[in-house]
Amino acid sequence: MVVGEMPESVDLVVIGAGPGGYTAALEAATSGRQVHLIDKAGAQGVGGVSLLEGCVPSKALIEVAAAIHDEGKRRQMGVTPDGPTTVNLSVFQEWKDSIVTALGDGVRRKLAAASVTIIEGTAKFTGPTTLRVERENQASTILEFRNAIIATGSQAIKLPLLEGHARMLDAAGVMQMSMIPTNTVVVGAGATGIELGTALAKIGSKVTILEAAPSILPTFPPAVASDVLRGLHRLGISVMLGARLDGVTETAVRVTDSGGDMSLIDADIIVAALGRRPYSDGLAAERAGVTLGDSGYIVVDEFLMATDQIAAIGDVTAGPGLAHRAGAEAIAAVRTLGGQRTRQNALIPHVVFSDPEAATVGLGLAEAIALGYPAEEITVPFAEVAKSRILQDTSGRHRITVDASTGILLGASITGNHATELIAEMGLAIEAGLLYDDVTGTVHSHPTLSEIVTATHFRPINR
Repeated sequence: MVVGEMPESVDLVVIGAGPGGYTAALEAATSGRQVHLIDKAGAQGVGGVSLLEGCVPSKALIEVAAAIHDEGKRRQMGVTPDGPTTVNLSVFQEWKDSIVTALGDGVRRKLAAASVTIIEGTAKFTGPTTLRVERENQASTILEFRNAIIATGSQAIKLPLLEGHARMLDAAGVMQMSMIPTNTVVVGAGATGIELGTALAKIGSKVTILEAAPSILPTFPPAVASDVLRGLHRLGISVMLGARLDGVTETAVRVTDSGGDMSLIDADIIVAALGRRPYSDGLAAERAGVTLGDSGYIVVDEFLMATDQIAAIGDVTAGPGLAHRAGAEAIAAVRTLGGQRTRQNALIPHVVFSDPEAATVGLGLAEAIALGYPAEEITVPFAEVAKSRILQDTSGRHRITVDASTGILLGASITGNHATELIAEMGLAIEAGLLYDDVTGTVHSHPTLSEIVTATHFRPINR
């Protein structure tokens, strides 16, 4: 702090206005705290990468891609369009932007109603309870806070080989495309790479996905990853596992496959989907006594506390980079800072908007056995559910992990139509400690996809 600068005393400072940050601000403000929410983009940054560039825009593209791809299903139902279904990307951009704006405006109204003060600028800690807010071409401000929550999120990992290359796009760049590429190479077979590759294939691009690891979706159970891989192949997507990107030419990329052979793959665009790293750069967190761990993640305790006064939540800490995880941690952190020490123990569902969709919650069979449970897995294919036949999509299955000695639900995974929606019921059941018979005995409306749960009723566990 420069001698002569007078800090402004504030109650709670939240750094970052993404899903974790704005949820923390609203939770704290509605419990009576005075909140200052700092974001480098100010009010326009509300929603963060998830709303502005990632989760919401990409799902809009996925929805459009599905509408085009489902033309074949509609023909089977007797619906014959006048001509082939195509997408006008300019109209798509307007529609997608209208969704983002509407959602952002909604959050901004909530923040205003809760009297949250939004500050545009970049926060840098200057001490254990002080920070400086720096603004371009403006004087900086010093804030002295009672508590702070760091919710700065994450940023895309960049591949040096593609740095500055005109044909290289990240997820945000794909959302701004003005034309459909003839050939696309996606580097990375995690959730983002698979979702973008699926969408691009459905709107007419020839897609190749490169993955250095021996399998896709490394954080998902192998059986789920296999279901998704089969879906990629059905879409005509080439997936090269154990592959390495070695170079870029004017029209292609050089790739070395798992056997050591090199080949050229045509690429109008190259989509970098290598994962994300914490956005802790520039915080000067060490001045506040905050410890940075591997890869720049902020180290927190079981209550999400980085110091006695500062909490950290979401992608800037180690764990899955999920907007709903950040939101859940935001509520727990605010309660802890308010004197009600709270762990975030809720189960976090993991989902991929692939085709078929994939979702997991709780323990998979291998995890449960490794933890010592006498676990059993019950599996039902979606082909047994009437609504799947009506929707012309019987791919995928529902797997439930059960403690065979007690019948208590331990986990579930779903691949198939609307798996990302259906998984919520299983998460609630596991959180509530329900038995297998409780869930399979619950009456579900007919014909609905949710009947996949009751379909397991005829597969009793071996007790």
